[in-house]
Amino acid sequence: MDRDSQLDTHSATLTTTDRLFTQAVRPRDLPAFYALQERNQERVKLLLQAFESIDKAPTFALGYEMAAAQLGKTRGFTAGTLRRLHTAWRKTQDWRELVDGALEHSPAAKVPQDFVEYLNSEVDQNGRSKAAAFKRIRAAWTRGEHIPGYGTWKEWWQRTHPGRPLPRLAPPHPTGWSNLYRKVDSSKFRRAAATLGRGAARKHRPMVLSSRKGCYVASHYMWDDVWHDLFVNSFLERQAGRPLELFSHDYFSGRKVRWGVKVRTEDDNGKSSGLTGKMMRMVIAATYYLDGYSPRGTINLAEHGTANFMEEIGGILYDASGGLITVEESGMQGKAAHAGQYDGRSLGNPNFKASLESSNNLLHNMEAHLPGQTGPDRQRRPEQLHGMLQYNSRLLAAYQQLPADKAALLQFPLLEINQYLGVLGDIYRFIENDPDHDLEGWLECGHVMQVVELLGEWRTQDELLMLPDGQREMALAMIHGGMVPSRPRKMTRAEVWHRGARDLVRIHGGTVCNILGDDFATERKVQAQQFRFEDKEVGPGLHRFEAIITDAEGRQCHLKDGEKYKVFVNPFADKQLFVQDAKGRYLGTALRCERDSRLDAEALHRNMGRVSHIESEMLKPLEARQAKQTRKKLAMHKHNAGVLTGHQQAKDDFRRRATAILNASTTDHATNPPTDPNETNEPDW
Repeated sequence: MDRDSQLDTHSATLTTTDRLFTQAVRPRDLPAFYALQERNQERVKLLLQAFESIDKAPTFALGYEMAAAQLGKTRGFTAGTLRRLHTAWRKTQDWRELVDGALEHSPAAKVPQDFVEYLNSEVDQNGRSKAAAFKRIRAAWTRGEHIPGYGTWKEWWQRTHPGRPLPRLAPPHPTGWSNLYRKVDSSKFRRAAATLGRGAARKHRPMVLSSRKGCYVASHYMWDDVWHDLFVNSFLERQAGRPLELFSHDYFSGRKVRWGVKVRTEDDNGKSSGLTGKMMRMVIAATYYLDGYSPRGTINLAEHGTANFMEEIGGILYDASGGLITVEESGMQGKAAHAGQYDGRSLGNPNFKASLESSNNLLHNMEAHLPGQTGPDRQRRPEQLHGMLQYNSRLLAAYQQLPADKAALLQFPLLEINQYLGVLGDIYRFIENDPDHDLEGWLECGHVMQVVELLGEWRTQDELLMLPDGQREMALAMIHGGMVPSRPRKMTRAEVWHRGARDLVRIHGGTVCNILGDDFATERKVQAQQFRFEDKEVGPGLHRFEAIITDAEGRQCHLKDGEKYKVFVNPFADKQLFVQDAKGRYLGTALRCERDSRLDAEALHRNMGRVSHIESEMLKPLEARQAKQTRKKLAMHKHNAGVLTGHQQAKDDFRRRATAILNASTTDHATNPPTDPNETNEPDW
């Protein structure tokens, strides 16, 4: 056997250029050849190569023995098999004679279609185990029960074994039952839908893929809620609870726009508080008043459930924007897979906002260092949490009993809600300003900027423009001269947001009042040019707002002391007070009176100037009413000033003349001294 026809007996793969294969399998046959299983393709090539060596052997018998020894009997290539295949090949020269048909379509024993449907129905009923369903079917066969497609075993025996006596016991199962797994529906989606429901089966169905490419800032707002995986204290409620957040999220920039947090606690009846439609209205109003919608149109993505857009609010926004703000809601999960099932609990579809759900995972990871962690689920809850919460409850009880100075000294194992909100704000600022991320479609959207290294720091173009004039000119000259290194980097979420947010349109304050609704409206009286009230939903302590409103055109107006107005405060955006008159006419917004630290001299001076301006504005009506008295006073002052000025001028004139005479007399005396010793130098008046 020459070198070119040797076979690799270890791997049973070709080691030569198969000339016979090229001659046998023509180009027109290649589609059919490559449609075979890989094992059959390998079989044909090996046999053709073996035939080449057989043809070169001294005798065919010797060639069959040598080829069989090289290919190995484990592959079924005995000398007799090779003789049969080689003989057929020499007659037809058709490579298809060498294909193992059993590999391509192993004939399965036929079973009635009625039985296949019955089998799958039984498997669907037994959601935990297919094998258990098979055992039940075989047991029913043995007991003589009717099996669809076969009847009872006696009926089946008489039909398939005519003339033979009926066995005393049930015979073995019919042909085709040896491997019932092959008859079971292979669809994982239908299996999960039948046993668990359509919601659980969704991971086995095709996904609807989408990208942020082609979108823009505020093209899509996503609304959702998220449980934070830790406990915090609420001194107002005297309890610890998990923070529950409701927020708006801009899809294009990946930035969380507005958010609000509520601690889930229990009332006196043991009922837990949760998210409400009222909280949803708060976040919607804050987002569209403080940030706005796109003049190109904004779509709100919300799932049916907690964060759903009520039809009324969607209509208010649609009308207020001239149809530019629309709502797109996801379907509900929980519907029965077929009429024989009952509906499950209605749940939102998280795949509707897959990008948003993934950002929540980042949040959980970023706050995993905070105390009071619950873990991702109950199975992974830290064991120490139970004891920590019990100890914290005892401290909360003591906090209510101790004097204020002593209570302030207590150290709790959990963060207080206001402490937590400060930490959470820092986390969100870090996330939105972090360029190290892998958001989908970021590069395709062009969210990349060039940064340069200057004085050991990487700076953006905006940061360079903020440098002093001399440094800026020098930096630009170095950049143009190629003297500083530069590199591209991904833009942060905040950079993308702020680049497009300047074009957004904010809704009118009157629209905010409509969104918040009458359950947010409270009648308040102006006292000392301020609205003063307490509202634990807005926050602890006394809240103060200036009684100076700014309308939609930017005009300011002072409200009347002692007058009552209808006011709205959004706890998720509590820097503004929306004011209506008693008849519901929108007037404008009033700003919160902030308390500045005495250590912040600049803020204190700024606040003093603001108060001084307010005082001047408050005096203007009085000045207008007393204009006549003011003119009379000014005339009197002018008359008296004229009298006093004339008197002073006469007095000054007399003094000047007296001084001149005195000076002249003194000069004469010095020139002509007197001869009479009794003569004096005093002038003659």
